[in-house]
Parts: sequence; structure tokens; C-alpha cells
Amino acid sequence: MCTYQGRIKTAQHDSTNGCTVISPLIVINHLKGQNPGISDCGIEKIIDEQSPPVLRNIRCKLGLGNHALIIPSDVHDYLVDAKFLSQDQFVGVSGGNLLDPAHLEEVVNMLANGSVEDDTGKSNEMKKVGVALFFHEHVVSIIKMVLPQGDCWYDLIDSMPAPKNNSD
Repeated sequence: MCTYQGRIKTAQHDSTNGCTVISPLIVINHLKGQNPGISDCGIEKIIDEQSPPVLRNIRCKLGLGNHALIIPSDVHDYLVDAKFLSQDQFVGVSGGNLLDPAHLEEVVNMLANGSVEDDTGKSNEMKKVGVALFFHEHVVSIIKMVLPQGDCWYDLIDSMPAPKNNSD
């Protein structure tokens, strides 16, 4: 991708320390989209255009500075209140040590199965699902893409810049 959080420093497009907003917005856009996944261009628009005003609004509401880190629960509340996310799209929270096999299994099961019941008639294994994974003051997205022939793929999306290759 051609962008990352904080790449553009203008007030209108600054997404510095915005992963707590960027990752849920990626998941929301994935769930609402018509395609199985979300394009690089779509992710870039979320990082550079959609997330900065949301970040400003949340930070202003909480009385935080321009680049302050935001608590994930505050982001969730804002996204529900602002109608970006409906509560029925939110399956649940799985907290704990991701390196613990039992906890990892819980996260994997949530990704694989989605909600227990759904009223669309689709089996849960064939639903698009996404998670915002919070760890060590950073957040990434994992989205489940269901292809027309029934195959499922998972994408990990991180808004941080890619490390430079030493051979460049």
C-alpha cells in the first residue's frame, strides 16, 4: 500500500496514533462492502480520508490532544453512537493473553464462526467476519473473506508503515 497511519500531517488528513479507529473502520467497511474483501485503495481511503475526522471527533469529545492514544472502548462507543457500527454487528470481546492457546482458540473460533445465530439464512461459516485485534497499544484488523465458490481467506491489515528493506 502507498500509505500508513500518520503519513499525511495536515490537520484534515492526520491519522497519527489512529490504529484504534482505523482497524475498526476497516472491519466495518469490509462488513458493509459488496465484494468478498477490501481493496488496497479502499484501505488507503480509510487511513487517509475516513479515519482523520473520526479521530478528531473522538479526541475532541474526550478532551485529548491531537496525537493522543485512544482507549478502544471509547472508539467502540463512538462508532455505535455515530451509527458507523450497529450493535448487532458486534459479536463480542475476547480478552486475555493471545499467546495462551485457549485464548487464541477463542479468537480463531470467533473469526471462523461469526455469531451463533444469524437471520440471513447463510451458515455462519460463510459469513464475512472481521476483528480489530488490540495488543500492546496497537490495533490490527483481521478480515474473513468468503469467495463465491465457498473458499475462505483471511487478511491481516496493519496501518503501520512497512519496514524498509535493507537491500534498497
